[in-house]
Amino acid sequence: MRDAPTWRQHLAGLDGPFMVEQSVKLAHDRIETDRCLVSYPRRAFYPGPRSTLSDILAALDAPPETAALLDLQTDAVQIHFGKDGAVRKCYLEFARDRAPEPDLIFLAMKWRAGAVRTDRYFGRAGWSRERQVALISDLTLDPSMSRAARTALALSADGDPDGQAILLDIRGQGNARRSVDISIVDAGLPVSALTDLLAPVWQGFGADWSAFSAENGDRQATHIAFGRAGDGAPFHTLYFGARQETRHG
Repeated sequence: MRDAPTWRQHLAGLDGPFMVEQSVKLAHDRIETDRCLVSYPRRAFYPGPRSTLSDILAALDAPPETAALLDLQTDAVQIHFGKDGAVRKCYLEFARDRAPEPDLIFLAMKWRAGAVRTDRYFGRAGWSRERQVALISDLTLDPSMSRAARTALALSADGDPDGQAILLDIRGQGNARRSVDISIVDAGLPVSALTDLLAPVWQGFGADWSAFSAENGDRQATHIAFGRAGDGAPFHTLYFGARQETRHG
């Protein structure tokens, strides 16, 4: 996050507190840590949410295709901005009764140097456990990732008041992206408690879990993703350390 103020300063004019969340991603035998997600309720964009979002997208060098977000933001309840190295992201989050497609929770557009892609995140919390497990199996992941994903489902359900695993089904538009994202925030676990779950996954990517856990072990884990990226390569992401802030920089 060395250059976080450079991109986050474009969000400084938004009203009220916001959430910040960090993540670490493993892909192609690389550990990607220059990642951050900033989340605002849509009301923070008032009095003119469309023009405010348009100005921010322009400041973030978003390509013309992202103008599609301006019409859809009317039905959003939250708007999220992300950084993944040189990639910038904007997510619209919808309430179920306002989603432009059935079960669509997030619509994300992600861009870098003029290239843009769209990912859709569908809510599968209402599915049976058997159907959720089948979705994970369809991803044909490494056994360590499949086991970790199934265990994460149990952690998610154990922490949910209704006993439901909070699962997102992510699908890329026009690319090979297919993945699942599983919320474990209500399990209340620090990163260090995930050693048995994730150390084998990290080993499969040639990454050192012990070093990461030693540095971040006391921070709360929030959600975990497993799947295949737009190029079809396997990846894993751990989100952690969500916190509320009041100013950028």
